[in-house]
Amino acid sequence: GWDHGQLKGLLATIALRRGSSHWKNSKRSLEVAWVSGAVFMIEKKIFDQIDGFDENFFLYKEEEDLCLRIRNLGHEIWYFPGIKVMHIGSVVAKRSKHMRKAKKYFIEKHFKNKRGYLFFRFLDRII
Repeated sequence: GWDHGQLKGLLATIALRRGSSHWKNSKRSLEVAWVSGAVFMIEKKIFDQIDGFDENFFLYKEEEDLCLRIRNLGHEIWYFPGIKVMHIGSVVAKRSKHMRKAKKYFIEKHFKNKRGYLFFRFLDRII
């Protein structure tokens, strides 16, 4: 399921411009915008260079933020669909309770000083 966000294509570009993601099932390895933090491998020097995870994210959008900061340094994020992991248990917090706050912080952090910010904040409120 929702284990990566597309990087290329019209729908991905639109979603990324508004601080969101477009997911499409893929059976092949590809460069993506982000991958799920459930199974994530990163070189320690890169993780240290970006100061790790932003602790202002409680649960949602933290891996999108991490991957965007990595991409901003010129590195690529790759998705490998052949790697399978089983998650046993349930979600630790309700998406409806935390996603809006996380998305608002993500958009302000990465898009506030960019062209179209107010338009995309408006879209976020109505969609």
